Amino acid sequence: MSNEYKSREMVKTHDVIIGTVLIQGAKAPRHVTQDMLKTIRPGTVLVDVEVDQSGCF
Repeated sequence: MSNEYKSREMVKTHDVIIGTVLIQGAKAPRHVTQDMLKTIRPGTVLVDVEVDQSGCF
């Protein structure tokens, strides 16, 4: 299960982050915020699979 604490810690330490959130018929919630993006390491790759429902990043 994803939560804000896990997401905040994950973006600081991982090289590849893949976002896959699906809520049928609804906008995907933001699991990685702009504030969190400021803490990622240079070279980290972000893949947002939910682009058809606004994305989760």
